[in-house]
Amino acid sequence: MTHPPRWKMAVLTWIAIYPVITGLLLALGRVILNFPIPVATLILSVTLVLLMTFVVMPLLTRAFRPWLQRHLTAPHIGCHLSVQQFRMLTSLLDSSAAASASPCDSTER
Repeated sequence: MTHPPRWKMAVLTWIAIYPVITGLLLALGRVILNFPIPVATLILSVTLVLLMTFVVMPLLTRAFRPWLQRHLTAPHIGCHLSVQQFRMLTSLLDSSAAASASPCDSTER
């Protein structure tokens, strides 16, 4: 199984964090603002990490699975490729370009 692109995971994480941190601030804001900033940050960050790890991200990754696992599209070819197929194709292209290069093309002198 291939992992989703990092940008998709970043978008999904932001979609999760924004409402969770907003809800936490609405629910706990008045209480934790009376604490020193390091203590308030500790309370918010521990609560956020626990909610994100065990509740929110498992639900969102399940709900967004089709989008997260969608194959890469290679627009120059016009077909859908899996990550493995894309890597294989690019390695073949790189090796054929290296094999056809002339020793005179080297920039080393």
